[in-house]
Amino acid sequence: MRPRAAALLGLCLCLLATIGGGSAAADFGIASASLALKGGTGSPLQAGGHPDLSIGVDFDVDEGPGGKVVSGQLKSFELDLPPGMYVDPHATPTCSMAELASSAFCTPDSQVGVVRIDVAEPQGLTPIPIYDMTPSRDEAVVLAASVYGVPQRFRVSLPGEDGYAARVTASPINAGLAVARMEAELWGVPQAADHAGDRCLSVFDPCPPLSSPPRPFLTLPTRCEPLSVQMRARSWEQPEAWQSRSLSTAPLTGCDSLGLSPELRARPTTDLADSPTGLEVELRLPQNDDPEGTASAQPREARIVLPEGLVVNPALANGLGVCTATQIGLASPSPAGASRFDDAPATCPASSRIGTATVSTPLLAEPMRGSIYLAEPHRNPYGSLLAAYLEFSGAGIEVKVPALLSADQASGRLTISLRELPQLPISAIALSLAGGDFAALRSPPACSGYAIAVDLTPWSAPERAFSASDRFEISRSPVPGPCASSPAALPNALAFQSGSSPAVAGAPGSFAVDVRREDGSGQIQRLSFSPPPGLVARLGDVATCPDSDLLAAASRGGRDEQRQSSRSEEHTSELQSHHD
Repeated sequence: MRPRAAALLGLCLCLLATIGGGSAAADFGIASASLALKGGTGSPLQAGGHPDLSIGVDFDVDEGPGGKVVSGQLKSFELDLPPGMYVDPHATPTCSMAELASSAFCTPDSQVGVVRIDVAEPQGLTPIPIYDMTPSRDEAVVLAASVYGVPQRFRVSLPGEDGYAARVTASPINAGLAVARMEAELWGVPQAADHAGDRCLSVFDPCPPLSSPPRPFLTLPTRCEPLSVQMRARSWEQPEAWQSRSLSTAPLTGCDSLGLSPELRARPTTDLADSPTGLEVELRLPQNDDPEGTASAQPREARIVLPEGLVVNPALANGLGVCTATQIGLASPSPAGASRFDDAPATCPASSRIGTATVSTPLLAEPMRGSIYLAEPHRNPYGSLLAAYLEFSGAGIEVKVPALLSADQASGRLTISLRELPQLPISAIALSLAGGDFAALRSPPACSGYAIAVDLTPWSAPERAFSASDRFEISRSPVPGPCASSPAALPNALAFQSGSSPAVAGAPGSFAVDVRREDGSGQIQRLSFSPPPGLVARLGDVATCPDSDLLAAASRGGRDEQRQSSRSEEHTSELQSHHD
Protein backbone atom coordinates (compact mmCIF):
# COMPACT_ATOMS: atom_id res chain seq x y z
CA MET A 1 0.00 0.00 0.00
CA ARG A 2 1.30 3.45 -0.89
CA PRO A 3 1.58 6.08 1.89
CA ARG A 4 -1.03 8.43 0.37
CA ALA A 5 -3.54 5.60 -0.06
CA ALA A 6 -2.93 4.57 3.54
CA ALA A 7 -3.66 8.12 4.67
CA LEU A 8 -6.98 8.21 2.79
CA LEU A 9 -7.98 4.84 4.23
CA GLY A 10 -7.05 6.07 7.70
CA LEU A 11 -9.21 9.16 7.26
CA CYS A 12 -12.17 6.97 6.32
CA LEU A 13 -11.63 4.80 9.38
CA CYS A 14 -11.45 7.93 11.51
CA LEU A 15 -14.82 9.12 10.17
CA LEU A 16 -16.33 5.70 10.82
CA ALA A 17 -14.97 5.78 14.37
CA THR A 18 -16.49 9.21 14.86
CA ILE A 19 -19.91 7.97 13.76
CA GLY A 20 -19.60 4.74 15.78
CA GLY A 21 -18.70 6.54 18.99
CA GLY A 22 -21.94 8.49 19.13
CA SER A 23 -23.57 7.97 22.53
CA ALA A 24 -21.10 7.79 25.39
CA ALA A 25 -21.79 7.35 29.07
CA ALA A 26 -20.42 9.82 31.59
CA ASP A 27 -18.46 7.48 33.87
CA PHE A 28 -15.18 7.52 32.00
CA GLY A 29 -12.36 5.62 33.71
CA ILE A 30 -9.31 3.39 33.44
CA ALA A 31 -10.34 -0.26 33.77
CA SER A 32 -6.82 -1.76 33.84
CA ALA A 33 -3.24 -0.99 32.91
CA SER A 34 0.02 -2.88 32.34
CA LEU A 35 3.74 -2.14 32.24
CA ALA A 36 6.54 -4.31 30.82
CA LEU A 37 10.23 -4.12 29.96
CA LYS A 38 11.71 -6.52 27.43
CA GLY A 39 14.79 -7.04 25.33
CA GLY A 40 17.97 -5.05 25.60
CA THR A 41 21.41 -6.29 26.57
CA GLY A 42 21.37 -8.63 29.55
CA SER A 43 18.44 -8.35 31.94
CA PRO A 44 15.61 -5.93 31.05
CA LEU A 45 16.00 -4.58 34.60
CA GLN A 46 19.70 -3.73 34.22
CA ALA A 47 20.25 -0.19 35.51
CA GLY A 48 21.25 2.12 32.68
CA GLY A 49 20.16 -0.49 30.13
CA HIS A 50 18.15 0.04 26.94
CA PRO A 51 15.14 -2.34 26.89
CA ASP A 52 11.83 -1.72 25.13
CA LEU A 53 9.12 -0.13 27.27
CA SER A 54 5.54 -1.33 26.76
CA ILE A 55 2.41 0.03 28.40
CA GLY A 56 -1.20 -0.97 27.93
CA VAL A 57 -4.38 0.81 29.06
CA ASP A 58 -7.97 -0.44 28.95
CA PHE A 59 -10.72 2.14 29.35
CA ASP A 60 -14.19 1.44 30.71
CA VAL A 61 -16.54 0.04 28.05
CA ASP A 62 -20.33 -0.29 28.38
CA GLU A 63 -22.78 -2.55 26.58
CA GLY A 64 -25.19 -0.46 24.52
CA PRO A 65 -28.13 -1.26 22.24
CA GLY A 66 -25.83 -1.25 19.23
CA GLY A 67 -22.95 -3.09 20.90
CA LYS A 68 -19.98 -1.95 22.97
CA VAL A 69 -19.40 1.76 23.53
CA VAL A 70 -16.72 3.46 25.60
CA SER A 71 -17.74 5.36 28.71
CA GLY A 72 -16.19 8.58 27.45
CA GLN A 73 -14.15 9.98 24.59
CA LEU A 74 -10.45 10.18 25.51
CA LYS A 75 -9.23 13.80 25.41
CA SER A 76 -5.82 13.75 27.13
CA PHE A 77 -3.35 11.13 28.25
CA GLU A 78 -0.24 11.72 30.37
CA LEU A 79 2.50 9.27 31.26
CA ASP A 80 5.06 10.15 33.96
CA LEU A 81 8.21 8.08 33.59
CA PRO A 82 10.36 7.45 36.67
CA PRO A 83 13.17 9.95 37.39
CA GLY A 84 16.28 8.98 35.47
CA MET A 85 14.46 7.28 32.57
CA TYR A 86 14.89 9.37 29.44
CA VAL A 87 14.67 9.29 25.67
CA ASP A 88 17.41 10.64 23.38
CA PRO A 89 15.93 12.60 20.45
CA HIS A 90 19.27 12.36 18.61
CA ALA A 91 19.22 8.57 18.46
CA THR A 92 17.47 8.68 15.07
CA PRO A 93 16.92 11.19 12.26
CA THR A 94 13.83 13.34 12.84
CA CYS A 95 10.72 13.81 10.76
CA SER A 96 8.76 17.02 10.20
CA MET A 97 5.08 17.40 11.04
CA ALA A 98 4.47 18.55 7.47
CA GLU A 99 5.90 15.29 6.12
CA LEU A 100 3.79 13.19 8.50
CA ALA A 101 0.62 15.16 7.76
CA SER A 102 1.03 14.89 4.00
CA SER A 103 1.72 11.16 3.72
CA ALA A 104 0.81 9.70 7.16
CA PHE A 105 4.26 8.07 7.29
CA CYS A 106 7.90 9.10 7.76
CA THR A 107 11.03 7.24 6.75
CA PRO A 108 11.70 4.09 8.80
CA ASP A 109 14.93 5.70 10.07
CA SER A 110 12.93 8.04 12.33
CA GLN A 111 10.67 5.36 13.85
CA VAL A 112 11.16 4.85 17.62
CA GLY A 113 8.19 2.65 18.50
CA VAL A 114 4.59 1.70 17.77
CA VAL A 115 1.17 2.47 19.18
CA ARG A 116 -1.90 0.27 18.86
CA ILE A 117 -5.39 1.67 19.37
CA ASP A 118 -8.61 -0.34 19.67
CA VAL A 119 -11.87 1.55 19.31
CA ALA A 120 -15.21 0.47 20.79
CA GLU A 121 -16.09 -1.59 17.77
CA PRO A 122 -12.79 -3.50 17.49
CA GLN A 123 -10.81 -2.75 14.37
CA GLY A 124 -7.90 -4.89 15.53
CA LEU A 125 -4.69 -3.70 17.19
CA THR A 126 -2.77 -2.80 14.04
CA PRO A 127 0.56 -1.19 14.95
CA ILE A 128 0.96 2.47 14.03
CA PRO A 129 4.53 3.82 13.84
CA ILE A 130 5.72 6.38 16.41
CA TYR A 131 8.28 8.77 14.95
CA ASP A 132 10.94 11.06 16.39
CA MET A 133 9.88 14.54 15.26
CA THR A 134 11.73 17.80 14.76
CA PRO A 135 10.94 19.87 17.90
CA SER A 136 10.22 23.58 17.95
CA ARG A 137 12.63 25.99 19.63
CA ASP A 138 10.94 25.71 23.04
CA GLU A 139 10.59 21.91 22.99
CA ALA A 140 13.13 19.23 23.86
CA VAL A 141 11.52 16.04 22.53
CA VAL A 142 8.43 15.53 20.37
CA LEU A 143 7.10 12.21 19.13
CA ALA A 144 4.14 11.69 16.80
CA ALA A 145 2.00 9.05 15.10
CA SER A 146 -0.58 9.28 12.35
CA VAL A 147 -3.65 7.81 14.07
CA TYR A 148 -6.21 6.94 11.41
CA GLY A 149 -4.76 9.62 9.14
CA VAL A 150 -4.62 12.39 11.78
CA PRO A 151 -1.18 13.28 13.25
CA GLN A 152 -1.07 12.93 17.05
CA ARG A 153 1.76 14.66 18.94
CA PHE A 154 3.36 13.24 22.08
CA ARG A 155 5.26 16.02 23.81
CA VAL A 156 8.01 15.08 26.29
CA SER A 157 8.70 17.60 29.08
CA LEU A 158 10.79 17.64 32.29
CA PRO A 159 8.74 19.37 35.04
CA GLY A 160 10.85 20.59 37.96
CA GLU A 161 8.30 19.86 40.69
CA ASP A 162 8.49 16.17 39.79
CA GLY A 163 12.27 15.98 40.05
CA TYR A 164 12.75 16.49 36.29
CA ALA A 165 11.18 13.13 35.47
CA ALA A 166 10.09 12.82 31.84
CA ARG A 167 6.39 13.38 31.20
CA VAL A 168 4.81 12.24 27.91
CA THR A 169 1.63 14.17 27.05
CA ALA A 170 -0.87 13.48 24.27
CA SER A 171 -3.44 16.30 24.20
CA PRO A 172 -5.85 16.96 22.64
CA ILE A 173 -6.74 13.55 21.21
CA ASN A 174 -9.11 13.37 18.26
CA ALA A 175 -12.63 13.51 19.73
CA GLY A 176 -13.81 11.13 17.03
CA LEU A 177 -11.75 8.22 18.39
CA ALA A 178 -13.75 6.09 20.81
CA VAL A 179 -10.63 4.56 22.36
CA ALA A 180 -11.28 1.34 24.24
CA ARG A 181 -7.66 0.12 24.55
CA MET A 182 -4.30 1.64 23.83
CA GLU A 183 -0.91 -0.05 23.70
CA ALA A 184 2.34 1.82 23.17
CA GLU A 185 5.89 0.58 22.84
CA LEU A 186 9.04 2.70 22.86
CA TRP A 187 12.14 0.97 21.59
CA GLY A 188 15.36 0.92 23.56
CA VAL A 189 17.46 0.76 20.36
CA PRO A 190 15.26 1.60 17.33
CA GLN A 191 17.75 0.16 14.82
CA ALA A 192 17.72 -3.30 16.50
CA ALA A 193 16.97 -6.17 14.11
CA ASP A 194 14.05 -7.49 16.18
CA HIS A 195 12.03 -4.36 15.31
CA ALA A 196 12.15 -5.02 11.56
CA GLY A 197 8.67 -6.57 11.55
CA ASP A 198 7.08 -3.39 12.98
CA ARG A 199 9.25 -0.92 11.11
CA CYS A 200 7.76 -0.64 7.62
CA LEU A 201 4.36 -2.30 8.30
CA SER A 202 3.82 -3.17 4.60
CA VAL A 203 3.79 0.53 3.74
CA PHE A 204 7.20 0.59 2.08
CA ASP A 205 7.73 -2.28 -0.31
CA PRO A 206 10.47 -3.26 -0.09
CA CYS A 207 11.46 -1.86 3.30
CA PRO A 208 14.46 0.44 2.72
CA PRO A 209 17.65 -0.21 4.71
CA LEU A 210 18.38 2.03 7.68
CA SER A 211 20.93 4.78 7.13
CA SER A 212 21.65 5.65 10.80
CA PRO A 213 23.94 3.61 13.07
CA PRO A 214 22.51 1.91 16.18
CA ARG A 215 22.14 4.28 19.14
CA PRO A 216 20.10 4.00 22.34
CA PHE A 217 16.80 5.87 22.33
CA LEU A 218 15.38 4.78 25.69
CA THR A 219 17.59 4.46 28.79
CA LEU A 220 16.64 3.16 32.23
CA PRO A 221 17.56 5.03 35.43
CA THR A 222 20.94 4.37 37.04
CA ARG A 223 19.40 4.06 40.50
CA CYS A 224 18.59 0.54 41.70
CA GLU A 225 15.02 1.05 42.86
CA PRO A 226 11.64 -0.16 41.54
CA LEU A 227 10.43 1.77 38.52
CA SER A 228 7.20 3.65 39.16
CA VAL A 229 5.09 4.88 36.26
CA GLN A 230 2.11 7.19 36.71
CA MET A 231 -0.58 7.57 34.06
CA ARG A 232 -3.52 9.97 33.89
CA ALA A 233 -6.43 10.30 31.46
CA ARG A 234 -9.46 12.54 31.08
CA SER A 235 -12.42 12.62 28.71
CA TRP A 236 -13.98 15.27 26.51
CA GLU A 237 -17.20 14.88 28.47
CA GLN A 238 -15.55 15.51 31.87
CA PRO A 239 -12.32 17.40 31.20
CA GLU A 240 -11.83 18.34 34.87
CA ALA A 241 -12.01 14.74 36.14
CA TRP A 242 -8.60 13.10 35.74
CA GLN A 243 -8.43 9.33 36.18
CA SER A 244 -5.08 7.92 37.28
CA ARG A 245 -3.27 4.63 37.69
CA SER A 246 0.17 3.74 39.11
CA LEU A 247 2.34 0.85 37.98
CA SER A 248 5.69 -0.41 39.20
CA THR A 249 8.35 -3.01 38.48
CA ALA A 250 10.83 -4.95 40.54
CA PRO A 251 14.00 -3.02 41.52
CA LEU A 252 16.66 -2.45 38.91
CA THR A 253 19.93 -4.32 39.30
CA GLY A 254 23.60 -3.93 38.38
CA CYS A 255 24.19 -0.41 39.69
CA ASP A 256 27.68 -1.31 40.91
CA SER A 257 28.79 -2.02 37.34
CA LEU A 258 28.12 1.53 36.11
CA GLY A 259 31.24 3.63 35.68
CA LEU A 260 32.11 7.30 35.36
CA SER A 261 35.34 8.96 34.19
CA PRO A 262 35.17 12.66 35.14
CA GLU A 263 37.62 15.21 33.77
CA LEU A 264 38.20 18.52 35.57
CA ARG A 265 39.64 21.81 34.43
CA ALA A 266 39.56 24.51 37.13
CA ARG A 267 41.59 27.64 37.78
CA PRO A 268 41.26 31.24 38.96
CA THR A 269 41.13 34.05 36.41
CA THR A 270 44.39 35.64 37.60
CA ASP A 271 47.91 34.41 38.41
CA LEU A 272 48.47 37.30 40.86
CA ALA A 273 48.78 36.38 44.51
CA ASP A 274 46.47 37.88 47.14
CA SER A 275 44.22 39.53 44.55
CA PRO A 276 40.52 39.53 43.61
CA THR A 277 39.82 36.70 41.20
CA GLY A 278 37.06 34.86 39.46
CA LEU A 279 36.99 31.10 39.05
CA GLU A 280 36.46 28.97 35.94
CA VAL A 281 35.41 25.34 36.53
CA GLU A 282 34.65 22.87 33.74
CA LEU A 283 33.64 19.33 34.66
CA ARG A 284 33.36 16.89 31.76
CA LEU A 285 31.42 13.63 32.15
CA PRO A 286 31.84 11.39 29.08
CA GLN A 287 28.67 9.45 28.27
CA ASN A 288 28.50 5.87 27.05
CA ASP A 289 26.13 5.61 24.05
CA ASP A 290 27.07 2.04 23.10
CA PRO A 291 23.75 0.29 22.32
CA GLU A 292 25.21 -2.98 23.58
CA GLY A 293 26.34 -1.44 26.87
CA THR A 294 24.88 0.57 29.72
CA ALA A 295 24.72 4.28 30.39
CA SER A 296 27.37 6.03 32.44
CA ALA A 297 26.65 6.63 36.10
CA GLN A 298 24.93 9.95 36.76
CA PRO A 299 26.27 12.19 39.55
CA ARG A 300 23.89 12.98 42.38
CA GLU A 301 26.34 15.25 44.21
CA ALA A 302 29.44 17.10 43.06
CA ARG A 303 31.80 18.46 45.75
CA ILE A 304 34.32 20.97 44.43
CA VAL A 305 37.08 21.48 47.01
CA LEU A 306 39.13 24.67 46.59
CA PRO A 307 42.70 24.90 47.90
CA GLU A 308 43.55 26.62 51.14
CA GLY A 309 44.09 30.32 50.50
CA LEU A 310 41.51 30.62 47.71
CA VAL A 311 38.83 32.28 49.84
CA VAL A 312 35.81 34.57 49.64
CA ASN A 313 36.70 38.12 48.68
CA PRO A 314 35.25 40.56 51.29
CA ALA A 315 34.81 43.23 48.58
CA LEU A 316 32.14 41.01 47.01
CA ALA A 317 29.74 42.26 49.68
CA ASN A 318 29.70 45.81 48.24
CA GLY A 319 26.21 46.20 46.77
CA LEU A 320 25.60 42.46 46.92
CA GLY A 321 21.99 41.28 47.04
CA VAL A 322 20.43 37.89 47.71
CA CYS A 323 17.90 35.67 45.97
CA THR A 324 14.97 34.58 48.11
CA ALA A 325 13.22 31.21 47.99
CA THR A 326 10.21 32.87 46.36
CA GLN A 327 12.31 34.56 43.68
CA ILE A 328 14.05 31.33 42.67
CA GLY A 329 10.75 29.41 42.73
CA LEU A 330 11.51 26.98 45.54
CA ALA A 331 8.34 24.90 45.89
CA SER A 332 9.45 22.53 48.68
CA PRO A 333 12.85 22.85 50.37
CA SER A 334 14.53 19.76 51.77
CA PRO A 335 17.92 19.70 53.54
CA ALA A 336 17.97 15.94 52.89
CA GLY A 337 18.41 16.57 49.17
CA ALA A 338 14.96 16.47 47.55
CA SER A 339 14.10 20.13 47.00
CA ARG A 340 11.56 20.88 44.29
CA PHE A 341 11.33 24.00 42.15
CA ASP A 342 8.69 25.41 39.85
CA ASP A 343 9.20 25.70 36.09
CA ALA A 344 8.98 29.50 35.90
CA PRO A 345 12.10 31.60 35.18
CA ALA A 346 13.72 32.96 38.34
CA THR A 347 13.15 36.61 39.32
CA CYS A 348 16.34 36.98 41.38
CA PRO A 349 17.73 40.56 41.46
CA ALA A 350 20.76 41.29 39.30
CA SER A 351 22.67 42.28 42.46
CA SER A 352 22.51 38.63 43.64
CA ARG A 353 24.13 37.24 40.48
CA ILE A 354 27.67 36.05 41.22
CA GLY A 355 28.41 34.01 38.11
CA THR A 356 27.18 31.97 35.16
CA ALA A 357 26.41 28.30 34.58
CA THR A 358 26.44 26.23 31.38
CA VAL A 359 25.26 22.62 31.28
CA SER A 360 25.55 20.27 28.30
CA THR A 361 23.46 17.16 27.84
CA PRO A 362 23.28 14.73 24.91
CA LEU A 363 19.50 15.24 24.93
CA LEU A 364 19.81 18.78 23.55
CA ALA A 365 21.65 20.09 20.51
CA GLU A 366 22.66 23.28 22.35
CA PRO A 367 23.92 23.69 25.93
CA MET A 368 21.58 25.06 28.59
CA ARG A 369 22.79 28.41 29.94
CA GLY A 370 22.01 30.39 33.05
CA SER A 371 23.20 32.14 36.19
CA ILE A 372 24.49 31.56 39.70
CA TYR A 373 22.67 33.53 42.40
CA LEU A 374 23.63 34.02 46.03
CA ALA A 375 20.86 32.56 48.20
CA GLU A 376 19.35 34.36 51.17
CA PRO A 377 21.32 33.39 54.30
CA HIS A 378 19.64 30.75 56.50
CA ARG A 379 16.44 30.88 54.40
CA ASN A 380 17.59 28.38 51.80
CA PRO A 381 17.27 24.59 51.40
CA TYR A 382 20.27 23.99 53.67
CA GLY A 383 19.51 26.67 56.28
CA SER A 384 23.14 27.78 55.91
CA LEU A 385 24.86 31.15 55.95
CA LEU A 386 26.36 30.63 52.47
CA ALA A 387 24.36 29.00 49.69
CA ALA A 388 23.64 29.62 46.04
CA TYR A 389 21.23 28.63 43.28
CA LEU A 390 22.16 27.48 39.79
CA GLU A 391 19.52 28.21 37.19
CA PHE A 392 19.93 27.14 33.57
CA SER A 393 17.47 26.63 30.75
CA GLY A 394 17.12 25.60 27.12
CA ALA A 395 14.59 24.06 24.71
CA GLY A 396 11.73 24.77 27.11
CA ILE A 397 13.47 23.07 30.06
CA GLU A 398 14.05 25.10 33.24
CA VAL A 399 16.45 23.49 35.75
CA LYS A 400 17.32 24.84 39.21
CA VAL A 401 19.93 23.31 41.52
CA PRO A 402 20.79 24.50 45.06
CA ALA A 403 24.46 24.70 46.07
CA LEU A 404 25.93 24.66 49.56
CA LEU A 405 29.02 26.82 50.15
CA SER A 406 30.99 25.64 53.18
CA ALA A 407 33.93 27.58 54.64
CA ASP A 408 36.40 26.08 57.11
CA GLN A 409 36.22 28.20 60.26
CA ALA A 410 39.99 28.23 60.75
CA SER A 411 41.43 28.49 57.22
CA GLY A 412 38.47 29.81 55.23
CA ARG A 413 38.90 26.94 52.75
CA LEU A 414 35.82 26.63 50.55
CA THR A 415 33.85 23.61 49.39
CA ILE A 416 31.09 24.02 46.79
CA SER A 417 28.56 21.17 46.99
CA LEU A 418 25.94 20.60 44.28
CA ARG A 419 23.90 18.09 46.26
CA GLU A 420 20.78 17.74 44.14
CA LEU A 421 21.81 17.25 40.52
CA PRO A 422 18.87 15.88 38.48
CA GLN A 423 18.87 12.28 37.24
CA LEU A 424 19.68 13.28 33.68
CA PRO A 425 22.64 12.53 31.43
CA ILE A 426 25.00 15.49 31.90
CA SER A 427 28.07 15.56 29.68
CA ALA A 428 29.57 18.82 30.98
CA ILE A 429 29.07 21.46 33.69
CA ALA A 430 30.82 24.81 33.39
CA LEU A 431 30.70 27.30 36.28
CA SER A 432 32.16 30.80 36.13
CA LEU A 433 32.37 32.99 39.23
CA ALA A 434 32.65 36.71 38.57
CA GLY A 435 36.06 38.42 38.45
CA GLY A 436 37.10 42.09 38.63
CA ASP A 437 37.71 44.36 41.62
CA PHE A 438 34.62 42.99 43.36
CA ALA A 439 35.31 39.39 42.39
CA ALA A 440 33.77 36.48 44.25
CA LEU A 441 37.11 35.12 45.48
CA ARG A 442 40.61 36.16 46.53
CA SER A 443 43.61 34.25 45.21
CA PRO A 444 46.10 32.44 47.51
CA PRO A 445 48.69 34.73 49.13
CA ALA A 446 51.87 32.88 48.05
CA CYS A 447 53.35 31.96 44.69
CA SER A 448 53.09 28.20 44.38
CA GLY A 449 51.11 25.40 42.77
CA TYR A 450 47.59 24.63 44.00
CA ALA A 451 45.08 21.84 43.38
CA ILE A 452 41.31 21.92 42.94
CA ALA A 453 39.52 18.59 43.34
CA VAL A 454 36.02 17.30 42.63
CA ASP A 455 34.37 14.28 44.23
CA LEU A 456 31.27 12.83 42.58
CA THR A 457 28.70 10.67 44.34
CA PRO A 458 26.56 8.79 41.77
CA TRP A 459 22.87 7.98 41.94
CA SER A 460 23.77 4.36 41.19
CA ALA A 461 25.96 3.76 44.27
CA PRO A 462 25.98 6.45 47.00
CA GLU A 463 28.82 4.66 48.79
CA ARG A 464 31.14 5.07 45.78
CA ALA A 465 33.02 8.18 44.72
CA PHE A 466 34.55 9.22 41.41
CA SER A 467 37.22 11.91 41.62
CA ALA A 468 39.22 14.22 39.40
CA SER A 469 41.58 17.15 40.02
CA ASP A 470 43.42 19.97 38.29
CA ARG A 471 46.32 22.22 39.23
CA PHE A 472 47.05 25.90 38.68
CA GLU A 473 49.96 28.21 39.42
CA ILE A 474 50.09 31.54 41.24
CA SER A 475 53.25 33.13 39.86
CA ARG A 476 53.21 36.91 40.38
CA SER A 477 53.21 39.26 43.36
CA PRO A 478 50.51 41.94 43.57
CA VAL A 479 53.18 44.50 44.50
CA PRO A 480 56.64 45.23 43.04
CA GLY A 481 59.27 42.77 44.13
CA PRO A 482 59.64 39.02 44.44
CA CYS A 483 56.66 36.81 45.24
CA ALA A 484 56.76 34.87 48.52
CA SER A 485 56.86 31.12 48.04
CA SER A 486 54.89 30.33 51.20
CA PRO A 487 52.55 32.14 53.62
CA ALA A 488 55.31 32.09 56.28
CA ALA A 489 57.57 34.13 53.99
CA LEU A 490 55.05 36.97 53.54
CA PRO A 491 56.06 40.32 55.13
CA ASN A 492 54.13 41.57 58.15
CA ALA A 493 53.20 44.93 56.68
CA LEU A 494 50.40 46.60 58.64
CA ALA A 495 49.24 50.21 58.50
CA PHE A 496 47.96 51.50 61.87
CA GLN A 497 46.06 54.65 62.88
CA SER A 498 44.21 55.54 66.09
CA GLY A 499 42.69 58.61 67.72
CA SER A 500 39.93 60.01 69.88
CA SER A 501 37.11 62.41 69.13
CA PRO A 502 36.86 65.05 70.42
CA ALA A 503 40.56 65.52 71.28
CA VAL A 504 39.82 67.25 74.59
CA ALA A 505 41.48 66.14 77.82
CA GLY A 506 39.10 64.49 80.31
CA ALA A 507 36.10 64.81 77.98
CA PRO A 508 33.79 61.91 77.04
CA GLY A 509 34.22 60.78 73.47
CA SER A 510 35.01 57.89 71.15
CA PHE A 511 38.26 56.10 70.41
CA ALA A 512 38.87 54.52 66.99
CA VAL A 513 41.55 52.14 65.71
CA ASP A 514 42.13 51.56 61.98
CA VAL A 515 44.33 48.62 60.95
CA ARG A 516 45.05 47.95 57.28
CA ARG A 517 46.85 45.02 55.71
CA GLU A 518 48.87 45.85 52.62
CA ASP A 519 48.57 43.72 49.48
CA GLY A 520 51.04 40.88 49.39
CA SER A 521 51.54 40.83 53.16
CA GLY A 522 50.77 38.21 55.77
CA GLN A 523 47.23 37.41 56.86
CA ILE A 524 46.05 38.83 60.19
CA GLN A 525 45.40 36.03 62.66
CA ARG A 526 45.33 37.94 65.97
CA LEU A 527 45.18 41.58 67.09
CA SER A 528 45.88 43.09 70.51
CA PHE A 529 45.74 46.80 71.49
CA SER A 530 47.54 48.71 74.26
CA PRO A 531 45.62 51.99 74.74
CA PRO A 532 47.53 55.00 76.10
CA PRO A 533 47.61 55.62 79.89
CA GLY A 534 44.56 57.51 81.11
CA LEU A 535 42.22 56.26 78.40
CA VAL A 536 39.50 54.50 80.38
CA ALA A 537 35.97 53.31 79.74
CA ARG A 538 32.90 54.10 81.86
CA LEU A 539 31.72 50.52 82.13
CA GLY A 540 29.12 51.43 84.72
CA ASP A 541 27.11 53.21 82.02
CA VAL A 542 27.02 50.16 79.76
CA ALA A 543 24.38 47.47 80.21
CA THR A 544 25.39 43.84 80.00
CA CYS A 545 24.08 41.71 77.13
CA PRO A 546 22.24 38.58 78.28
CA ASP A 547 23.09 35.25 76.67
CA SER A 548 19.57 35.08 75.26
CA ASP A 549 20.17 38.30 73.30
CA LEU A 550 23.47 37.00 71.96
CA LEU A 551 21.79 33.81 70.76
CA ALA A 552 19.01 35.82 69.14
CA ALA A 553 21.52 38.06 67.36
CA ALA A 554 23.49 35.05 66.14
CA SER A 555 20.39 33.54 64.53
CA ARG A 556 19.57 36.69 62.54
CA GLY A 557 21.13 37.99 59.37
CA GLY A 558 22.97 41.28 59.18
CA ARG A 559 20.03 43.25 57.81
CA ASP A 560 17.67 41.69 60.34
CA GLU A 561 20.03 42.73 63.13
CA GLN A 562 20.11 46.27 61.74
CA ARG A 563 16.31 46.42 61.72
CA GLN A 564 15.94 44.74 65.11
CA SER A 565 18.91 45.43 67.38
CA SER A 566 19.31 43.66 70.70
CA ARG A 567 17.67 44.97 73.90
CA SER A 568 21.06 45.64 75.47
CA GLU A 569 21.87 48.20 72.76
CA GLU A 570 18.57 49.96 73.29
CA HIS A 571 19.15 49.97 77.07
CA THR A 572 22.66 51.39 76.57
CA SER A 573 21.22 54.22 74.47
CA GLU A 574 18.71 55.01 77.21
CA LEU A 575 21.48 55.12 79.84
CA GLN A 576 23.60 57.39 77.64
CA SER A 577 20.70 59.80 77.11
CA HIS A 578 20.00 59.88 80.86
CA HIS A 579 23.69 60.57 81.63
CA ASP A 580 23.87 63.41 79.10
